[in-house]
Parts: sequence; structure tokens; C-alpha cells
Amino acid sequence: MVVTITIYCLLAATICLMQPFNQVDVNAPFTIAFQAAGMNWAKKYIVAIGALKEMTTVLLASIISQARYFTHIARTHMAPPFLAAVNEKTGTHVTATVVMVVANCTMAFFTSLDILANLVSIATLFVFSLVPLALLVRCYYVSGETQDRDRDKLILFLVLITLSSIGSGLHATYDAAKDVENKGTNTTDIDVIAARTNAF
Repeated sequence: MVVTITIYCLLAATICLMQPFNQVDVNAPFTIAFQAAGMNWAKKYIVAIGALKEMTTVLLASIISQARYFTHIARTHMAPPFLAAVNEKTGTHVTATVVMVVANCTMAFFTSLDILANLVSIATLFVFSLVPLALLVRCYYVSGETQDRDRDKLILFLVLITLSSIGSGLHATYDAAKDVENKGTNTTDIDVIAARTNAF
């Protein structure tokens, strides 16, 4: 945590030393700062490498978190049981991790980079929505005991929660994309991707 805080503070200090604070572009600060300083090579390579590294880190973190979430969900019999398997030698959720890696890589292989950047935020929203939904079902529904009326109420509330989560994600992504596009030609495709990746 200390390393992360230190790096963020150094980045903030660097951008403030390169440009006055009122001229910093909130959607593409380093791109515009490098351009203003005449360092187009840095804008082209450093910013692009940073954006790709950021997306890679988010994807790997999402895969690991998805594997752990699905493992716990499988233990409650709300997902296929094989996802709950833990490797005896390593003590890790190998099966769930492999399944998540294959699913994510397959989707990424057939998806353009622009859409993939949006899917990163959507996947994060999906994972963090699935766990509370599963807990609600686990707490308020018992097969054979819950009355039909109460079951229907639970389904209605689950649908409302899901739709509100999807709406919030789409709204945040749309706003981030709109802000970048309103900046005109000063921003690049990498800036749009980075902004949409950081929508959350």
C-alpha cells in the first residue's frame, strides 16, 4: 500500500510540475502534458505501454477474484460443484482459475480492444454483483420451505438489483466515453480506452 501511495504521489507531483493545475486534462493528463512539452515520443510509447499494463493488471486481478468468488459460490451449490475443487498440493483454486482464464481469454480473443476496455468494468461489476445476489438467495430462499409469494418477491428484488447495477455501470461508462470524446482531437484511442477502464 505504501508503494502504491508513493507512486501515485510522485505521478501527481510530476504532472503538476509539467503543467499548471488548471491546464491538466482530467481524461488524458500525461498525454496532453507530454504533447505540451514537445515530447511526442513519450506520448506515443510511454502512455500506450502504461495503458496496456493497466488493462493487463486489471484483467489478471479480475480473473483471480472471479475464481475465488465462483469457488465460494460453488461450495453453496449455486454453481457447478467442480468449481469448488482445491488443489491438494498448492492449496489454490486451480479448476476455477483455469475455467475463468479460458473463458476470459476466449472472449478477449474475439473482441476488439475498444470493446474489451468496456468489458473490464462490466466484468468487475458482474462479479461484485453476483456474490451479494447469491447471498440473498442463500439467506431468503429454502427449497421446499419458502412460500411461492415470498419467492416471487425475492425474484423481483433480485431483478431490480441486477438492473440497477447494470444501469449504473452503463451510465459510468457512457459518461467517461462522452467526456473523452468532447475533448476533440487532442486525445488518442489509448486515452479513450484508459478512461473507460477507469470508469469505476
